[in-house]
Amino acid sequence: MPNTARAEVRKRAGLTQNGLGKKIGISSTQISLWETGQVEFPSALVDRIANVLESELAKGFEVSNAQQIARVLVRGGARSKTENKSNE
Repeated sequence: MPNTARAEVRKRAGLTQNGLGKKIGISSTQISLWETGQVEFPSALVDRIANVLESELAKGFEVSNAQQIARVLVRGGARSKTENKSNE
């Protein structure tokens, strides 16, 4: 995924790096490193980020659209292991 997509979806959700970090319990520095592709987070943390962004995006979209938008932009459309197992 292009590094700019992660920052873009956060901005569209109306969150700063600091605001997103506070919602998921990590520093804005860690968010910045992830957005610029300098670090990759474990799947569980990416899921937490997607859930926060989904919640924020849902304020302006239908919930199903917000979930799809957050997952595609944050995870590049990949599903978590839990989602894959539930669809099998």
